[in-house]
Amino acid sequence: MSGFIYAIECAGRIKIGFSTDPSKRLVQIATDWPFPPTLLGFWDGTMEEERLAHLRLKAHRVHGEWFLATDEVRAFVDKHVQFQPEIIAEDVMIDLCGHRVPRRAKTLIASKAGITSQAVCLWRKVPAHHVRLVESITGISRHRLRPDIFGEQPAAPSVEAAA
Repeated sequence: MSGFIYAIECAGRIKIGFSTDPSKRLVQIATDWPFPPTLLGFWDGTMEEERLAHLRLKAHRVHGEWFLATDEVRAFVDKHVQFQPEIIAEDVMIDLCGHRVPRRAKTLIASKAGITSQAVCLWRKVPAHHVRLVESITGISRHRLRPDIFGEQPAAPSVEAAA
């Protein structure tokens, strides 16, 4: 299954995990931790590539998918990150084509797409040629943004299938 490998930092540790929606995963983690997590970035990947990343960094493993935030772990993340979140999780949330996103995301999308924020507000669907941009800024999967083009979000494999 393809999706994203993400890196989230919290309390001196970095979680390297797999998700089809890194921004949603950040929110899930934020509700479980007493300290605010930070999404360092994410890159295209598979569950197998996530497993290989864990093997590569096993000397720094603290627990499960969490690793000490050492120079080596940070260098690994910096080397792989394709998409860096440029939005703040605590920002005011707005609607973008049926998805809740930080208000600042709309401005950033408009700026990088070379259009006005007002034009983004008029979208009923994310235009096909802007899907990757919106996905990289918001972390919302292209499958959720435009299922009519990319198909439905692939189902997560069962625990038995992943083993």
